[in-house]
Amino acid sequence: MRAFAILPLLLALTACWGSKDAFYTPDPRAPAPIQPGRYTDPAAPAQVVRFTRRADGRYIVAEVGKEDKAVPVVFAPLAMPGRKLFVTQAFFDLPQWHSTLYELVEQKPDGTLLLAVLKCEGSERLARQAGATVTSDPQFNGGKPSCLFPTRAALETAVRAYARAHDPLPAEGTLRRIGA
Repeated sequence: MRAFAILPLLLALTACWGSKDAFYTPDPRAPAPIQPGRYTDPAAPAQVVRFTRRADGRYIVAEVGKEDKAVPVVFAPLAMPGRKLFVTQAFFDLPQWHSTLYELVEQKPDGTLLLAVLKCEGSERLARQAGATVTSDPQFNGGKPSCLFPTRAALETAVRAYARAHDPLPAEGTLRRIGA
């Protein structure tokens, strides 16, 4: 599975980090954290993803040719010395689970984006230490654990701990901008 080209599937089918309520609000006055345009993964150059920034500050991320599967995403900067990190927040209508899911993106100095899928499985201890509740439901994701964060502070504590433990990020996708 590659980067944002399959973001909806990736987020919906992995036992992720999430919350019942959205923690981040897009800010139309804030500078664009990610340059809008077309991106591709060097490992799958035929897949092109378009990042479009809306007037409200939110991004719409869609694989070119599959705009009907676009996902609204908020990129929230996460302060960490020496690294340019963003928590991505995406909303999904998943009645069997919470609706807001989070991932981690690192922007390298050359503009390359690395996507790290924050899977609950394997990071349960880190999530619990930050205050998350870890659940598993055999009817959803085959019973794999899901990490539910009660507050933005708890999520950011866990994301920072994850980033410190993973430098560089174990990127499930790499995206490079190829044009407007």
